[in-house]
Amino acid sequence: MESYFRLASQFTTQSEPAYCGLGTLCMVLNALGVDPQRQWKGPWRWFEDSMLDCCRPLEQVKKSGITLSEFGCLAVCNGLVAKVHRADTVTASHFLRAIQHTSTQEDKVLCVSYHRGTLGQTGAGHFSPIAGTAPSATWCCSWTWPGSSIPLIGSLSTSSGPRSSLTTRKRANPAATSS
Repeated sequence: MESYFRLASQFTTQSEPAYCGLGTLCMVLNALGVDPQRQWKGPWRWFEDSMLDCCRPLEQVKKSGITLSEFGCLAVCNGLVAKVHRADTVTASHFLRAIQHTSTQEDKVLCVSYHRGTLGQTGAGHFSPIAGTAPSATWCCSWTWPGSSIPLIGSLSTSSGPRSSLTTRKRANPAATSS
């Protein structure tokens, strides 16, 4: 559960209804200690929603949110290495292994994009970091509002609805660009 404690200390809610992707990415960037290369307020250098404007204008994001590809673009242009795993290209067992692997790493975070209806929530698409799981568990800690534990199979698996994920880690040389 290495991811849990880093993410818990950076918990934030989205500042706009369609900013779930931006709020999730801010949590991840701050949890991984990425320097935004600019000041947030006063002398502090910290990520917050309005700073994530390199891939799409924030006014557009405010209206319709972001896609998984745009989430990946924002992650990369803000100092992360990001690998997208689309729901139609991975199996449920691959997804479970990815959650278990990233949950034990200090330098990686797995984020998911899923349909809120699969969890009985209102709304449509949503982003959330996976904060952790026990090695033999069938539940994980997902930072939705409020933070919650959810069943892995039956809520985020391809057998019950759309789900894609993105693995992130801090880039070794933040000045370098990568895809």
